[in-house]
Amino acid sequence: MNRFIPLVSLFLLFLTPSLSAQETDRKYVGVRECDGCHGGGAIQYPNLVNSWQIWAQDDKHSRAYSDLVEKPLSKHIAGWMGLPLDQPASWKKCTVCHMADVPQERWGEKFDPTTEGVGCEACHGPAEDYLIPHKSQTYAQNLQAGMFDLKDIRARARLCLDCHAGLDHEIVAAGHPDLNFELFHFSFWQPPHWNYAEASPFNFWAIGQAVALEKTVNDLVEDSNLYQPIPVFQEKSCYNCHHKLDRDRWRQVEAHQTVVRPLVKNLLGEDRAQKLDADLVRIRQYAIDSLPSDDRTRSLKDLGDQLTAGLVDDVSKALSTQPLDADFVRSLLVDLTEPIPQESEGLKPHLPVAWMVENFNNAEQVYLGIYSMIYAIRYYEAPEKSTKSMASWVTEQPSEEGLLAAVDQLFEFVKHSKVANRQVSYDTEGFNQTLEKVKNEADR
Repeated sequence: MNRFIPLVSLFLLFLTPSLSAQETDRKYVGVRECDGCHGGGAIQYPNLVNSWQIWAQDDKHSRAYSDLVEKPLSKHIAGWMGLPLDQPASWKKCTVCHMADVPQERWGEKFDPTTEGVGCEACHGPAEDYLIPHKSQTYAQNLQAGMFDLKDIRARARLCLDCHAGLDHEIVAAGHPDLNFELFHFSFWQPPHWNYAEASPFNFWAIGQAVALEKTVNDLVEDSNLYQPIPVFQEKSCYNCHHKLDRDRWRQVEAHQTVVRPLVKNLLGEDRAQKLDADLVRIRQYAIDSLPSDDRTRSLKDLGDQLTAGLVDDVSKALSTQPLDADFVRSLLVDLTEPIPQESEGLKPHLPVAWMVENFNNAEQVYLGIYSMIYAIRYYEAPEKSTKSMASWVTEQPSEEGLLAAVDQLFEFVKHSKVANRQVSYDTEGFNQTLEKVKNEADR
């Protein structure tokens, strides 16, 4: 059973990195310049992966812009947002993620993001200076020439999260499908054009979750700047009247907190986990319960900085210095089966929440975390299998059929992408009862 396709299809709604940290004047040369070595011509270079061919044939990123233009849902969303339906290239809130969104003066002769969507350079960086020499240069030299450092899992996760988290509220209200992010499944269930052994499944999951918490907290803090204590009516913005839109941001923070808390407890210790909880309680109080004010904004930003400062790096350092094995991962798996609260403590909706299902995002991250732990256990038991197909890897252990069956039952609660279907299939009590079955099987 392919348990993840409905969930992962949400994650694959396309990504392109923010250029702020790596902005230069280098030009983008276009995906066709990569084809010669990484596509149909790669037979000349047997040690190179056919990454261009995989992207062009099977990767949804290659169809990011065409889907934006052609799919009825896209036109529906654009219509609700008042965008000109005959000018999709001008939909800046959409094109920022549905193609490599770079100024036209940086387009090379063969570069056109409206034909290639999210192409090679959207993730690997503008290739003007590294295209020719990168076959013979060191990796460090390629980075100096403009290549993005995707071997650093932290950088990779942050790049993905630029588009796979933190949707603009206007887009959500107009009907854009909900997004939720988990780096391990995102990385391994789309057609991969990299080596499975770049990092363990556990490292992908752990760093991805730490970065996701960092990103969702920062998004929540950034949104606080939108609120005006006194409406400024001459500015045509929904936020002038409707201040309390941060609940939608908070549910994403809470979802990642649900799994990061046990990760931090097992990896960095109970004291650090308690501090994480205390910091998030204070952030929630400022973000949800406090009225807009300059003091609120400053305090929330200070708290956000304190929470995220060092968390990702500390998790990354612990992963590289602490001895990790299957028993460690099993212990964390059991911790992930703690029941999800029936209601989000202290949170009351300030606006209609038709696009939300209470605690669904928490349950989704718990499910993905538990399945990631099963992969991680397999990895530590037999790391040589990490280069095999991930789709069949887990099911090669018939002795744990009971655990896999219980996890499959969890999947039935969280498999839907449409809110209406979630409302029918998901309930917290039933999910928690199934979590108990998972815990019992894991403890055997």
